[in-house]
Amino acid sequence: MDRVRIVSFTENGYQLFCRMRKVIGDRAAVTGYSGRSQVAETHPDIYPVTEGLQAWCETVFEQSEVLIFIGACGIAVRTIAPFLDSKYTDPAVLVADEQGGHVISLLSGHLGGANAWTQFLAEGLQADPVITTASDVNEHLAVDGWAKQQGWQIADLTLAKHAAAAIVAGEKLPFYVEDIQIENLPKELNLFS
Repeated sequence: MDRVRIVSFTENGYQLFCRMRKVIGDRAAVTGYSGRSQVAETHPDIYPVTEGLQAWCETVFEQSEVLIFIGACGIAVRTIAPFLDSKYTDPAVLVADEQGGHVISLLSGHLGGANAWTQFLAEGLQADPVITTASDVNEHLAVDGWAKQQGWQIADLTLAKHAAAAIVAGEKLPFYVEDIQIENLPKELNLFS
């Protein structure tokens, strides 16, 4: 089960946290935090961030599959920046405005699942999903996401970036596998023997 950490900073943020927790339901284990002690003192179902956001993030970053900031993107970016490592290991990071109008996929869109979580939460909250990855906005195959769905690992991230760029440019990529049956081969791939 995914571990989702949600941090908010205001009473409105707390109310959105409650709505998110309801939408997520049994899909993940959700823990709530507040960057303001007054809000945490009022609501015993969330934990106060007492040592500052950087210390909190250092503690939860590697232990989480999904981090959600209810507030400004700048707060999220400055908080997570020192802990970023790799698209293979970083958790999904989302940002939502405290009114719940937008849910933004900020980090680890494909491999971390931020794009899928953004779509899921936006639908449940009746919010606008904000996804900026080129493959998604152009409705093309996301090479890294597809590989993950197949249970594969990408051996060379540089080649994956070239493949993604080629697909976004409209090229079909040659694709070859041995001893594996691929059903529903994406249209962006050209199977050859």
